[in-house]
Amino acid sequence: MFIDWLKVSQEFEYDLPVVCDIVTKTIDTITGEVLSSRQPRFQHEGSHSSRVNIQIQGRKITIDGNPSRLNRHDNLWGFETVEQCIAVYNDLLAEYGLPAFTKCTRFEIRQGESGAKSSQLWADGCSIQRIDLTTNIAVGKGNETAYLRGLSTQRIGHSIGRLFPNGKSVDWTTSGSGKGARLQYRKAYDKAFEILDKHLPKVKRA
Repeated sequence: MFIDWLKVSQEFEYDLPVVCDIVTKTIDTITGEVLSSRQPRFQHEGSHSSRVNIQIQGRKITIDGNPSRLNRHDNLWGFETVEQCIAVYNDLLAEYGLPAFTKCTRFEIRQGESGAKSSQLWADGCSIQRIDLTTNIAVGKGNETAYLRGLSTQRIGHSIGRLFPNGKSVDWTTSGSGKGARLQYRKAYDKAFEILDKHLPKVKRA
């Protein structure tokens, strides 16, 4: 099993460098104080049509993408640990003169902003918003579509299998309609078909 998508963020205790051409600031017109600043999200383009999204909001950095794909021809086999993925992201941050993500040593539940009803989770290091875990299996040449069709008839707990119209993917949600999978989303698909259908045209254009 390996990681093929990771969205992480960290809030630092100091102002971050400006790496975009445009910065949006919210200013108190009475005091002139800068209440917040935000740099627009941008994409870092790697080799082999790979990319990740980077966003800076005030003192917070968020990276969203596939570290196992960045600057690699394919991600059929990816990184197996979060540490390996964070190392890729930290090398990327260093290119822009931004601070590296660090491990959490403590976290707290803090009250939300004035007037907000919900509390906020604070951590002194990097926190994970999304992580995709993948494993590869072989079912024999020519058996992929039949395997996925059979797999779509199976339930996972309360989740119902749903076969995609092209017969090349199946996922599981509580409603069976592609909705209702907020915390966990499970999907099986034909990797060879995806490479030929999506990645090969991109490589040819590049």
